[in-house]
Amino acid sequence: QEIAYFNHPLGSLEVIYDLTNDILKLNELERIFQIGLIFILIAQLLFSTVAFEWLVRRPVSMLATASKRLAQGDYTVALPGKRNDEIGRLVQNFIVMRDSINSSQSALKDEIERHKDTSTALFEEKERVSYHATHDSLTKLINRREFENRLAVAVETAKLERATHALLYMDLDQFKVV
Repeated sequence: QEIAYFNHPLGSLEVIYDLTNDILKLNELERIFQIGLIFILIAQLLFSTVAFEWLVRRPVSMLATASKRLAQGDYTVALPGKRNDEIGRLVQNFIVMRDSINSSQSALKDEIERHKDTSTALFEEKERVSYHATHDSLTKLINRREFENRLAVAVETAKLERATHALLYMDLDQFKVV
């Protein structure tokens, strides 16, 4: 800058300011800011990972385990707690599905038991009717029709296998009295 007094030049003024220290301080502040930003980003990443683990992956994993145990017939498996988000709705739907399967399976088991009882009763009745169809109710001996069936089988096996059979015939007079 030129210096003059009543248009008379007296000299010049030059101001020199060294910015080296200021630039070094700014560089140091920039480095500290970068390290702080990296620390904040790492902390946010860790927080996001933990939050994802706790809020999403863990409940979904519990539901996967529950569905596997449900497929094995265990209806007492623990489920994640109640929440007001998509996972909570998924858990609620899973509970409804589990309870529905459990009640259907119980009803089916009851129905099978009733059919087993009916089947057993029918089998016993068939055996009883079959016995009465082939035996005399008074003597408990086989009746004439069953005798003829057994005789036909004996004759057929004698022909095919060249076997020998014997028949004893007894006639009792006044059998009803005896």
